[in-house]
Amino acid sequence: MQKEILSFLNKTMTVVTPKQYSQYLQDIHKQLLEYLEQHGKTMDDVYFVIPSVTKSFMPANYIYSKVNHLDNPKYVFLPQEYELMPDPVENLPEDAVAVVVDDCVLSGLSMLEEAFPYSELSHTLSKDKNIVFAPIISLHIGKQELERVINAKKRDDKIICGKLLQDYRIKSKNLTIVFDKINNSHLTTSLIFPYMGPDFNCEELIPVYGKFLYNKEAQKLPCGEINHFTLG
Repeated sequence: MQKEILSFLNKTMTVVTPKQYSQYLQDIHKQLLEYLEQHGKTMDDVYFVIPSVTKSFMPANYIYSKVNHLDNPKYVFLPQEYELMPDPVENLPEDAVAVVVDDCVLSGLSMLEEAFPYSELSHTLSKDKNIVFAPIISLHIGKQELERVINAKKRDDKIICGKLLQDYRIKSKNLTIVFDKINNSHLTTSLIFPYMGPDFNCEELIPVYGKFLYNKEAQKLPCGEINHFTLG
C-alpha cells in the first residue's frame, strides 16, 4: 500500500518553479488586460483585493506587481472581522474592477465563502463593478464552480488563471481506505510553490504526507512574516 500511496502522491504533484510562477503571472496579466479592453476599462480601474495578510495572497500579489512592472497598484485589504465591517469592495468607485490574485483555487470554496465572500457579495454588488478571480493554478472543478455561480448571478465577472489542472478522483480501494478518513470530497492535488518547500496546498493530505517526511516541521507555516513586503 505504501508504494501505491507514493505513486498516487507523485502523480498528483505539481511543482511550480520561480520561472513558471513568473510566467503564469504574466499570462494572467495579459488575460486581465484583454478583459479590461473588452469592458472598456483600464488598469486605472483595477483594485487588487487582499483577503488576508497571513496567507499566500500577500506574496502572490507582491510578485504579481514585480513581474508585471506595476508602478502604483491599488490594494484593498479586507478586515479580519469581515461580516462586522462596511464592505470595502462595495465601497470601491463605480466601474471598479476588483482582482483577487492567489496561488490556487481548488474546490472554489475559498473564493465563495472562506477567504472572499463572493456568494454573498454577488447579491449586492453593483453590476457596474466587476470581480476577476486570478489564481495562478486552478483545478477544473474549482473554475467550473466559480463560473457556475457567476452565471447564476447573471454577472459579468470572470476567473482567469495561469494553469488549469485536472482534479483527481480516487478509484483504488486501498487509497479510498486511506483518504476517506481525511478527505471526504476525494478532491486531491499537491502543489509546491517557490515560497513553500516541501509543501502542498491540500491540507487534507497533511496526515498522509507526514508519514513520508523526515519530521513534522516540513509543513506549511502561517505566512505572517510576509508582512514585511510593502504593497503599493
